[in-house]
Amino acid sequence: MNSRKKKILQGLILFFITGVLGFIFLEFLIFKVAPQKTIYYDKINTAPNEKLYRYGVEKPVEIRPNLRLENITDLYKEYTMSITTDQFGFRREKTAPEKPSVVIIGDSMTFGFTVSNEEAYPSILEAEDASCQIINAGKPGAGLNHYAYYLKQMFKKNDLKNIRQVIVALNMPGNDWYEMPSLNPKIDPELTQFLRNSPRALAPQKSVRQKIKRLLSYSQTYTFLRQVVAPRIKHSVLRRINTAPAEEKEYGEIGPHVERLLSTIISLAKEKNIPIAFVFLPERPHYFPKPPLYVKNLQKFMEKKGVPFVDLLPPMEKAYTKTSDFWHPIEGHYNESGHAFIAKEIQKSGIIHCEK
Repeated sequence: MNSRKKKILQGLILFFITGVLGFIFLEFLIFKVAPQKTIYYDKINTAPNEKLYRYGVEKPVEIRPNLRLENITDLYKEYTMSITTDQFGFRREKTAPEKPSVVIIGDSMTFGFTVSNEEAYPSILEAEDASCQIINAGKPGAGLNHYAYYLKQMFKKNDLKNIRQVIVALNMPGNDWYEMPSLNPKIDPELTQFLRNSPRALAPQKSVRQKIKRLLSYSQTYTFLRQVVAPRIKHSVLRRINTAPAEEKEYGEIGPHVERLLSTIISLAKEKNIPIAFVFLPERPHYFPKPPLYVKNLQKFMEKKGVPFVDLLPPMEKAYTKTSDFWHPIEGHYNESGHAFIAKEIQKSGIIHCEK
């Protein structure tokens, strides 16, 4: 081997070793300074949660009744929560079947994942007016089709004898838009025949690209770049361009399915002569600078249906100062402050009606 080739080879080896050491340093630094939620993190945290619920693409989320779980935490000790469920699997100590009840249906944002029972916004609302039970019927991982399913099952079982109102807490896009996995047609053909199976939720991990992406998702550095750096660049760019045409196209594809499911939910409540209302719970604050089109379309849809709708995006935008105010910075669900704020705004809206 001549000296020139030898120098090139030595340079490549040095570059490779430097790159590996630099990557290891970044992994360690990010893990210590701003750890990210990776696939490894998810796997570590699934074990304690299996005691609480089961969910998959073929059947709805089930939360076990009469549970007493203490000190559930995550890999980074970002939160510690205790969970109690009643005789029906609702997140509360005990439910009186005959007592006037307002049922709040939603996903993990309503369930109050990462906070304890009394810190979740339905519990805070009930503490303000004990004359009416505020039933936390939130189910982690649920989507719009599941809300319709749960409502049908609730009316069918008739465990709650005196439902005065149903409130559906929407988490768009979240589970209600992109990630709503379809129910098994054997469980409920009516709710599955028109649903769009989300590629993000249901696509098999077979392609080389998907396998590489999955492998990279164990990395703190990759996850930091993808979940922290890339979104900020993306939203910085989106603020400066007109995204309306792309949003119109997306709503044209997905919106009809969402609206049909919303109509089904509204019809189920009206058939029982039970008032229904909707609340929009914003995700992280990157939506604040330019609220997405689907929020405006939701507003128009609810007005057309004559259904009360509370959009918590404007008040949350006004009150927001930093990410950790309302959300856990790594985990992403609402923290205690977020739930307290939601409860206060729902109360101010006057949307809850427990009287006949």
